[in-house]
Amino acid sequence: MNITAALKQLADDIVEGRTSTMRSDIAYRIMEIVREYEQFQESVNYISLTRNGDPDTCKKAARGMTIRKLKGLNQLVVDCLREAGPQGLTTDAVAQKINRLVSSVTPRFAPLEKAGFIVRTAEERQGITSNSMRIVWIAKEHAAERAGKLFV
Repeated sequence: MNITAALKQLADDIVEGRTSTMRSDIAYRIMEIVREYEQFQESVNYISLTRNGDPDTCKKAARGMTIRKLKGLNQLVVDCLREAGPQGLTTDAVAQKINRLVSSVTPRFAPLEKAGFIVRTAEERQGITSNSMRIVWIAKEHAAERAGKLFV
C-alpha cells in the first residue's frame, strides 16, 4: 500500500472533478486510505524483522513477536532517546535504561532510523557492556539542536 500515491490520487480526483468536493466525502475517502494502510501494517511478514543470514532461532523469535510488542519496544527506544536529549545514547545505554537485553534492543535501531524516528550521529562512545566503541543515537527532534541549527 503506497499511502502517498493514494493521497495524490485523491487530490487529483478532487482537482479534476472526478469526486465530490464535499468535506464528508473527502474525510470518508481519507479514512478508507488510513484503514487500508493499517491493514497493510498488520500484515507485515515476520521475515522483514530478520536478516537473510539470521539463524532459524531468530526467525522463530520474530514469528512469535506480535506487532503490538514490536511497537512497544520501538516506542520504548524512541522515548528513551527523546529523554536523553541532544547528547544521545549508545545502544547498550538505551538497553540498560529500559531494562532490556542489548541483543533485543540493537535490531530496533536500523528500522527506526529508516523510518525517520532516530538519527545516527558521527560520535562514538565506549560501550557499557563491552570495551568496543558504540555509535551514539539521538531522537530525530534533537538533530537540529545537536548540530547547532534551527532546522535540519
